[in-house]
Amino acid sequence: MDQIRIWKKIDINDIEGHLLICDDLNAYCSSCKKMGVPIDAKTCPGCNTTLDFITTHEKHNTTTGAQILLKMLQKSQKTVIEYSDYKHASDKKKAKNLFNS
Repeated sequence: MDQIRIWKKIDINDIEGHLLICDDLNAYCSSCKKMGVPIDAKTCPGCNTTLDFITTHEKHNTTTGAQILLKMLQKSQKTVIEYSDYKHASDKKKAKNLFNS
């Protein structure tokens, strides 16, 4: 089966707290920062939140990034999120909340 990128408008609140962030050695829950969470985990063993989304800090056009992306796609049924898009939306929300306080 082939993979293609699909863009979809989604509220950042739907992603935050349900995101598994993968690096080359570990994966961690974005909600409680629990390290060592398996890529195929449906819930976080630390805070029991459902993990519906997955991303990596690595750029997908690097060897390490491509390897992590392939592993995520093979082992997980989660929606893969582009980290830079998530980070941009998350930072934008934080800035908005800072100025509205």
